[in-house]
Amino acid sequence: AAINSTLWDDAAGEYRDNPTSDLHPQDGNSLAVWYAVAPADRAKRISAALTTNWNSYGATTPENGGQISTFPGSLEVQAHLEAGDTAQALDLIRREWGYMLNSPLGTGSTFWEGYLANGQFGYGGAYMSNSHGWATGPTSALTFYVLGIRPTTINGGYDIAPETGDLSSTQGSLKTPYGDIKVAWTHDVRSRTFAEQVDAPAGAVHQVKVPTYGARTEVTVNGRLVWNGTRAFADGAHVENGYVVLTGAPARASISSQAVETVPTTLSVAVTSSGGAPLRAGQSIAIPVTVSASGDRVVSGSVTAAVPSGWSVTPASFS
Repeated sequence: AAINSTLWDDAAGEYRDNPTSDLHPQDGNSLAVWYAVAPADRAKRISAALTTNWNSYGATTPENGGQISTFPGSLEVQAHLEAGDTAQALDLIRREWGYMLNSPLGTGSTFWEGYLANGQFGYGGAYMSNSHGWATGPTSALTFYVLGIRPTTINGGYDIAPETGDLSSTQGSLKTPYGDIKVAWTHDVRSRTFAEQVDAPAGAVHQVKVPTYGARTEVTVNGRLVWNGTRAFADGAHVENGYVVLTGAPARASISSQAVETVPTTLSVAVTSSGGAPLRAGQSIAIPVTVSASGDRVVSGSVTAAVPSGWSVTPASFS
């Protein structure tokens, strides 16, 4: 409660480093979302505000002089996923970790301790590691959230709850105290279908959560209808937070879902963060905005602003 009452900066849409600071740290804000300190509405705003620190090489770290630090960057990936912004998490992984894989400076197979905002190495001599544990955050993020094998207890309990983002398929496994849990899923946006194969040791998985993408959805397990969009027929099926939740699915299951209704398209635009400094003649300012859309259609367009006479504005496109 003290964090939310004393550190929240509503204009910035982020938490301050301390009550008297103008610094909005990447690590502290990411952890506030990941550890559910931030309420859901603030988590969404923080997820959006963190992207204002991105450049073409990755997410810069304000608390480290604007360098790109892969440890707080890993925390940020987790934060986007916890906030439900899977597309932004994947975008950051492709941007930052993709750069490290493809850069001629690197090994083509390992991830770095950190680097400068211009993509060059930021550590010298023996202090520079081209293969560093700080940069491993996407490994657990992709396993727990995107593939969807999520630990729920410290001694071995798991839910299957994929966050697909813009991916069409994923497969993988997680070694657990019970044995290996294997998951493979496919998502077809055009046919509005989702299919998942789960192979788990007995007793390892508590719940299997099938994403609905906001639509009323039919779900079958091993060819048997367990949820018709409104009513359960088996496996304890019920709807919760955008998923059809199954509490009695077999350890080995072939799960399929089909949307049975259309979802109206909605679009909203909000200022991500705002500054209080006055703008003088001849100066320019970039105003970060968050565009959110839901529904069955792919939406594209541009955002502009109403400005006083004599001013000019450059619209920003989105898709």
